[in-house]
This record gives sequence, structure tokens and C-alpha cells, in this order.
Amino acid sequence: MKKLLLISIEKGLSQFNNITVAGFDFYKPENMTDEMAKLGELLDSEQKAQDFISWHKKIFAEVEDALSNVSIPRAYYEGANDGLGSLNTYGEGAGINSLQIMAKGENIAKTLDGTYPKVDWEWVISENPDVIIKLAPHTGIQLQNTFGWQLPPEQTGQELDVIRDNILSRPGAKNISAIENGRVYVLFNDMCYGMDSSVGLTYLSKILHPEIDLDPEQVYQEYLDMLGMKLPEDRTFVYPVLE
Repeated sequence: MKKLLLISIEKGLSQFNNITVAGFDFYKPENMTDEMAKLGELLDSEQKAQDFISWHKKIFAEVEDALSNVSIPRAYYEGANDGLGSLNTYGEGAGINSLQIMAKGENIAKTLDGTYPKVDWEWVISENPDVIIKLAPHTGIQLQNTFGWQLPPEQTGQELDVIRDNILSRPGAKNISAIENGRVYVLFNDMCYGMDSSVGLTYLSKILHPEIDLDPEQVYQEYLDMLGMKLPEDRTFVYPVLE
């Protein structure tokens, strides 16, 4: 699909002179440093690209060190859904699967066919995950697609409550370890792919391993410093908020 999109863009620009189309697949974290280096060359910004790569590698090394002696929880990742009989999850080829492996998690859908397989709720119950993570804003509820979310009682915060309560109130939910132990989270999907996947990795690692010594907000601010931005104080990227 992505290759066809690239071809169609290239075809649409063919009437113009001296335009080269290059495609990069930033959604998989294992490709990030190589593709960023290539992008830096194309844009004649090698030093900026190398500065980012150095920071990116530093964060991944810090995460790896923090996770050196942890147990591996089994996690269920859910996207949008069309009812309890058609829940979208993430298979072995999905970017979030690669990220959660680095975060020392085990994706319960990793052996299913397809990058984005569909499952039913009974299957999730039978798998009994230790953690449930709902990736948003790609949900059935129209969360405003902005930089994170405001907390309750603001509108987006109320919608986060609705999303989480929807999972907690499903039939048989109390039989799942993740729900019994209060380990059900809504995670801001946009930071799990692309240049800020380093940030997504730290948040995901902290969700899966709340005992580790990592500060996701500090990592996010470091990333935003490179962009000349400041982390907003009134927003969250994981709900419930990590302690």
C-alpha cells in the first residue's frame, strides 16, 4: 500500500522538472537512525540529523539499562474497534510491536496472522494479559487530535474516562489480570512512531514496568528542546497519569 502511494505521488509530480520523490518508513523504530541519516543527506542537514541520532541512541541506551533486570509482562494493544467481535490489535509487523519488544513486553497478538489482525473480546479474556493498552486518538470516540490530552474534568479528559471505562465494563472483564490489578491505560498513539518514538518508548516502558527509574516527561522535554518547543503543563500522554 505504501509503495503504491509513493508511486502515485511520483507519477503526479512527473510533469514537473527536477523533483525527486523519496519515501521513508519512520514508523518502525529499528529503521529510525538509518533513515534519519539518509534524510539529513537529502536535506543537506547532516549535522542536525547526527545530533538527533546521538540523542535517540542515548535514550534507547538509557531505557535498555533501566530494563536490564525486569520480568516481561504480557500485554494486549487495542486500536479502533467495530464492537467486541471485531477489535483491532497489532501483530508482529506493526510498529508498536517493535517498540514494545524494546520496552520488554510480550504482545499477546504477536503470533496472529497479519499486521493488524482483528480479535474478539472472548479471545482477549482467554489470553488473560497483564496489561491492556488502548492506543488513541484512533478510537471510536472523536478525541481532538492535538498534542496529548487535557485531564478531567475537561472534555478530552472525560472522553479518556469513557474509553477506559468501556474496557473495564466489558463482559468478563474482571477475570482479566490487567483489569483486576488496575493496569489498563490509554496511550497517546502519535508519539509511538516517527521521530518521537524515543519518547513513546519511555512512556511504554514505564507503563509496562512502573518500578523502573525513567522520567518520560523529561525525555519528552529533551525532544521538544530540539524543536524549540516547551512541554505543556496541562496535558497528559498516558491515562491514568503515571506516578
